[in-house]
Amino acid sequence: TANGSVAKVSIASPANPAITGMAMLASPAPGEFVNPGFLTVAGGYVFVAAGSEDAPLATSSSIQVVNESTMALVGAPLVVAHSPQQIAVQGTVAYVTLFDTPQLESIDISNPANLHPLQIVSLAAPSVSCHALPVVVRNNVGYIGCYSEGYIDEFDVTNPLNMRHTQIIAGIDSPQRLDFAGNYLLVSGSESGGR
Repeated sequence: TANGSVAKVSIASPANPAITGMAMLASPAPGEFVNPGFLTVAGGYVFVAAGSEDAPLATSSSIQVVNESTMALVGAPLVVAHSPQQIAVQGTVAYVTLFDTPQLESIDISNPANLHPLQIVSLAAPSVSCHALPVVVRNNVGYIGCYSEGYIDEFDVTNPLNMRHTQIIAGIDSPQRLDFAGNYLLVSGSESGGR
């Protein structure tokens, strides 16, 4: 019955980490409580995916912004579909994966106090769907890990108002995290035994 928070922890002395700030997240609507599950930092702001199991599920999850230096909440929560997972930021655009719907959403973050949705792309198709967890973006290409389906979706995000699916990279069991290493895309998977 309480919203989750984002903590800022100083690791200047690794043997003695210390909490130096705390930002409690806001309820998207009265009686709804959010649970932060993922965050990323860009341009002095912390962008937080805050899911919720409060009814109605369609309006209780959000993306929220915290000022990194002051640890103060900025603006109002941007309501998104149920189960936001991870966030990738490139320039003034954030890309958010939504597991349950399943969708990819681009958001204008040029004014962190007033987030503005740009496009929502359905990742459900008649032949192949994508229950997305991880997302990374580089050089106008976005990679989305399709957890249940075991592959990576590639998108052209040159125009965040018109994101286009370009290919599927198959054979990636249960992708949970993505990262770049030079010209490689590294993927951690949660299949039995790990990979």
